[in-house]
Amino acid sequence: MLSALRAFANVPTNQLLDNRYKKYRHIGQGGKFWREKVRSGLSDVFGLLAYAVSRMEKSNRKKPQVLEGAPRTRPEKSRLPAAVPRRAERD
Repeated sequence: MLSALRAFANVPTNQLLDNRYKKYRHIGQGGKFWREKVRSGLSDVFGLLAYAVSRMEKSNRKKPQVLEGAPRTRPEKSRLPAAVPRRAERD
């Protein structure tokens, strides 16, 4: 125990007081790193969740309903070419 105190015998008193002040000043801040990591992780999770919900909402949107009395439009005809008639079978 005396050997541990001898190490501080040559350290100036002001430096010992500054070290003690810093020690007690930073108590409880050891978890600051992890607190920030958790906070940023939660932010990422909530961002992904918001994105997924918005995608689900877009896919679940109903098509607009046609109001009564509004002119109805005909669906476009298929743009595929008409069926090609079969060639007559050879004898």
